[in-house]
Amino acid sequence: MPRQIKFTHLDFINVVYKLDYSLTADIAEEVGCDHRTALMRLRFLAARDLIKCKKRGPLWYWYKNDDSTYDDYLSVLAYIEYKKLKKLSLFQIENDKLEEFREQLLIDDKKRKERVKELVEIEKKKPKNSGIESIAPGIV
Repeated sequence: MPRQIKFTHLDFINVVYKLDYSLTADIAEEVGCDHRTALMRLRFLAARDLIKCKKRGPLWYWYKNDDSTYDDYLSVLAYIEYKKLKKLSLFQIENDKLEEFREQLLIDDKKRKERVKELVEIEKKKPKNSGIESIAPGIV
C-alpha cells in the first residue's frame, strides 16, 4: 500500500512565498516536517523553476521565483498528480500480476504434492526385493 503523503508541494510553495528568503530549517519548521523532507521537496520545486535557491556554504536559502505565475504552479502540480495516479495504477497492475503469480505457485505446489503422493503410492505397491536385487537389478 502506498504511503500517505502528509505535506503537499503547495504547502512548501506557500511557506516559501510567506517567508520569502529563508533557510531550509525555517521552512521545515513552518511546514512541520523533517529537514531532509523539506530539502528534497524544495529541490524538487526548484528544479521545476517554481521557487529559486542559493547555496551559501552548507546552507540553502529559498525564495520565490518572480518569473513564475500561478498557472505555472497549477500545471506542475497537475503533472505531479498525474504521475502519482499513473504510479498507483502501475502499482495496482503489479499487485494483480503478483497475485496471479502467487495463485499459480499455489496451484503448482498442489500439483507437486499430488505427484509426490502418487510416487509414494507406486513405491508402496512395488514388491519388496532382497538386498541383492535392489543393489544390482536384473543380474540376479
